[in-house]
Parts: sequence; C-alpha cells; structure tokens
Amino acid sequence: MQRNVASGSTASNHPSAGEPATAPTPLVLEPAAATPDAGIPGLETGDRRRWRTGSSAGIPALVWALVALHVGLMLSATMLYPANYGYDEPQHVDLAYAYSKGFEIYAPGERIQAAGVRNGERGRVVRRARTAFPPRDQRLPFDEQGGNTPGGNPVPNQMVQHPPLYYLLAGAVLRLPGVDGLAYDRQIWLLRLLSVLMVAPLPLLAFLAARALAGPGPPALVAATLPL
Repeated sequence: MQRNVASGSTASNHPSAGEPATAPTPLVLEPAAATPDAGIPGLETGDRRRWRTGSSAGIPALVWALVALHVGLMLSATMLYPANYGYDEPQHVDLAYAYSKGFEIYAPGERIQAAGVRNGERGRVVRRARTAFPPRDQRLPFDEQGGNTPGGNPVPNQMVQHPPLYYLLAGAVLRLPGVDGLAYDRQIWLLRLLSVLMVAPLPLLAFLAARALAGPGPPALVAATLPL
C-alpha cells in the first residue's frame, strides 16, 4: 500500500480495503490580532486609547494641568501689576477706550491718547515724575478724568498699526452695563480678564498641533509647556 503524506496531514490518498474514506484535515492559519498601539513602549491599553490621534482621542490630564497653571499665572499678573504699568498697556487701553466710543480706522499718528487714559498712569514714572495712586474711593472712570479728548502734551498712539478685532472686543467690554461707572483701574482689570480668556487655551492648542504634526508622545507634552 502506497501512502502520500501531505503537508500537515498523515491521511493517505488511497485508503486500504475495509477502511472508510476520510478527507484530509486542512491547516487553518488565523491572523494575529491587530495591535495598532503595540509599538508604543510603556503604555497600557487604556493609555494607548488616550494617546490615539483620532477624533475621539482624549487629552492627558497633564495638559489640563498646564492649562490651569497657565491661567493661574495670568490671573496673578492681572492683580499684581498696577493698572497701566505694563509695557504699552496705556496704548492698548486707549484704543479699547476709543472703540468703546465708536469704530474708526486711524491712520499712523492720527490717534492721540485720551486724557481719561493718560490720567490713569499712576504709580510709575509719568512725564519724568512719579505719581501716587489716589485712594480707592477717589479713583474715577475714564469718562470722568478727562474722557476721550486728547490729553495735554499730546502723545500719538502707535498701536493703530494693529488689527482692530481685539480692540473692538475690548471696547464691547467697556460698553457693558455698569462698566462705564467703575474706577479706571477696575475697567483696566476687566480688559486684562478678556486677554486671559482669549489666550487661556494656548497650552491645549500647542499640544494638539504638536500631536498632529509629530504624533503622540513627549514632544506633544513639551509643546504644551511653551506658552508658560
């Protein structure tokens, strides 16, 4: 009796007399389960899901912590620095105040800083003389300490070179009910809060941009720290 041995089977092609005919048993090769995140070392299954770059990807808790730290630092600065003390802050405040009175595109040198804003430059060297802050209950709004008229010793506002969208938003804040009656330093503080709100998501946006460009991992986390 001649037997031909097939790969993976010992069944003969010609059964001997008295034996029932049986079909050879085929070999079934099952593909290994796909593991798209298997190449990321040190990440468990749950972490891999959080690091995926698809539309349903989650944001690591560290990124949200960086956003909170970023906002906390900015809020601290809004309260630690005196009003109009920051570099070019009087000029930015002046344009916001101008747009609270109406929209106008200024040519270079055309906008003269308002007296109501310049008279709020306290606690710093102003016109080569250090001026003291008045008591809190004696601090006036912009409208009551000179208003939107050019101040003495006119100073052009060079910030007219900037796009007007921010100043339109800031002007809208100054037009909110009751804001025009607040002391000038509180009006400026509200404008600072607007700036905090606008740049608060920068660490998150930096993380998402880096993750889209370089993939998940440490580079994306490093990018989230850059706004700090």
